[in-house]
Amino acid sequence: MANILVWGKTRDLISGEIPAGVAAEEVETLAAVQAVIEGKGSTLVLADPVRLEAEKGALETWVRTGGNRRALIVSATEGDAADDLIRRFPFLDDVLIKPLTPTRLRLRLDRALDTINSRRVIEQLDDALVRKSQELHELNHIGVALSAQRDIDKLLELILLKCREITAADGGSLYLVERGKDSETHTAYHLPVGSPFKVSRSFDEKSGYRSKSMLVVPMRDHQNTVIGVVQLINKKRDAKVVLQPVQLVEEMVIPFTSVDEELVTSLASQAAVAFENARLIQDIKNLFNAFVDASVTAVESRDPTTSGHSKRVATLTVGLAEKVDTIELGPFREVRFTRDQLQEIRYASLLHDFGKVGVREKVLIKGKKLYVGEMLVIRQRFAYIQRSLQAEHYKAELDAVRDGRATPDLLARLERDHAQRLAEIDAMLEMIAAANEPSILEEESFRALMDLTSRSYADADGGRQPYLTPNEAQALAIRRGSLSEKERREIESHVTHTYSFLSKIPWTGEFRRVPEIAYAHHEKLDGTGYPRKLAAEQIPLQSRMMTIADIFDALVAWDRPYKKSVPVARALDILREEAGAGKLDARILDLFVDAKVYERGLAGTTARPGG
Repeated sequence: MANILVWGKTRDLISGEIPAGVAAEEVETLAAVQAVIEGKGSTLVLADPVRLEAEKGALETWVRTGGNRRALIVSATEGDAADDLIRRFPFLDDVLIKPLTPTRLRLRLDRALDTINSRRVIEQLDDALVRKSQELHELNHIGVALSAQRDIDKLLELILLKCREITAADGGSLYLVERGKDSETHTAYHLPVGSPFKVSRSFDEKSGYRSKSMLVVPMRDHQNTVIGVVQLINKKRDAKVVLQPVQLVEEMVIPFTSVDEELVTSLASQAAVAFENARLIQDIKNLFNAFVDASVTAVESRDPTTSGHSKRVATLTVGLAEKVDTIELGPFREVRFTRDQLQEIRYASLLHDFGKVGVREKVLIKGKKLYVGEMLVIRQRFAYIQRSLQAEHYKAELDAVRDGRATPDLLARLERDHAQRLAEIDAMLEMIAAANEPSILEEESFRALMDLTSRSYADADGGRQPYLTPNEAQALAIRRGSLSEKERREIESHVTHTYSFLSKIPWTGEFRRVPEIAYAHHEKLDGTGYPRKLAAEQIPLQSRMMTIADIFDALVAWDRPYKKSVPVARALDILREEAGAGKLDARILDLFVDAKVYERGLAGTTARPGG
C-alpha cells in the first residue's frame, strides 16, 4: 500500500476522499514527519504552506543534508499563489494546484513513487561510485606505501595491515613460499584428496578465539607465480569492535564479500610486486655486501698482519656515528644520520684501504728498513768477507812456515789478529741488523753506517767493493720507522688509489659520498694530513670519525712487523696528544672515550687494557 503523509490537516489540502489503496497519516511537526519516513520508507509528503513557513529553517537544513532521500515533499495552494510558494520554498519537489482531487492525487503519488525510486537508484549508483573511487584511492595510496617500503619485514607487516584495514578483518596471517622448493598451492577449503594439510583449529582451541569467516588470497608475481598467501579471519560489521567476549563473534562477524576478495586480490597483486622488488633490492644489497667483504679480504690478504682492520674500523666509525646521532645537546645536537647514511659510513670505512691493491706488496708489508732479499745479500757479502779473511789468514800462516818464520809467537799473533778481524766483522753485521729495525737511529750508529760505505773488500775478480752500497746505507740510515721517503709516499698513495677505484663504482644516490669520505681519512685538522693536506672545514665529519677509529685500531691491534701494539690506555693518550696538537677532532675523541665506543673494536684483537 502506498503512503501519503499529510503535514497539517487533510481537509485543508485534499478535496474529497483519499484514493483507494492509499494510506494517509496526519502529522503536526517536522520531527513527526522525519519519524514516519524513517519507519515507513518511500513517502509522498503533502505539506500545508503554513507548516512549511513555521519550520522553514529546520526543513531547509534537513533537505540540504539529504534527510528527504526517501520522500517527495509537495504542497498545495491556490493557482495565483503557486509562484510565490515556489519562490519562498525552492526546496519543494512540486506545488499542486487546489482543488486537489483524488484522481490528481493518485497521479501525483504514482509519479512521486517513481521519482523516489529513481532517486534511490541514482543515490545507490552515486554511493557505489564514491565507494569504488575511495577503494581505488585507497589502493593507490597503499600501492605508493608498498613501493616506498624497502625493509622486507616492515613491508610484510604493512601488507597484512592494509589487507585487514580494507576488509575490516579482525586478524590475519601472511605465508611466503620458500625459495628453491617446488610447491603447489590449494585453497584451505578445497585441499587435494589425501593432502597431509588441514585448516588448524588448535589456535582457536588454545586461545578461546573463534574463527567464523575466512578469506584466503594468493600473492602472484608478474609471472603469475604464487609467492605467498594472505589469510584473513573474521570480517567485522564494525572495524573498531573488539571481539571480546567470544560471544560477540556470532553477532559482529559476517562473511567476506566478493568485493573484499576483489580488493584483497588487487592488493595482494601489488604486494607481490612490491615484495619481489624489495627482495630483489635486498638481494642486490647482499650481493654488493659480499663484494665489499670479498674486496676487503683480498686487500688484507696481501698483508695478513692487518687482517680484520677494515671491519674493526667500520665497527668503530659506525658506532661513533650512532652515538653522535643520539646527542641532544652540544655541538652535535643537530647532526642526524639516516640508516642509509650509516650504511654509507660503513661502506666507506670497510673500503678505506682498498687502494692498497695499487701499492707494491713488498712495500706494503715492509717491516724493516731493508727488504728481506737486501738483508740476505748483505749477510752473504759479510760471510764472503769473513771467508776472504780466513783465506788470508791461512795464507799468512802458510807463508810463515814456508819461509821458516813460523815461530810460536808469530803464529799466536797471527791467530789473535785474525780473531779480532772476524769479531770486527761480526760487530759490523750486528750493527747493521740493529739499524735494520724500524726504531729510532742514534747518531753514533748513523756515522758508523756511513763509514762502512768507504771500507772495501776484494771481490772474486780482484775488484774493490764497499762493505755497504750507498743505497743500502741510505735505507739503513732512515731515522724512524722502516720506510724511505719514496716508499712512504707510495704507501700514502693508497688513499688516492682508494678514491680513484671507489669513484668508478656507480654508487646510488644515498651512497654517493662513499669515495669522498674514504678519501679524507688520513687528513688532519691542522692541514698536515695527506694526500691533499685539507683544512679542518674541508674534512667531512664522517672522515674525522674514521680517522680516530683508524689510528686507534692501528695502535692497539696485534704486533705488526714494523711496530709493537700498545695498551688501550696508552693508545687513548696518544689520541689525546694528537687532538691537543690540533690534528684530531677533540669533540669526537671525547665522545669516543666517554661513550667507550673504542671497546667495540677490541673483540678479536690482542689489545691490552692497561698501561
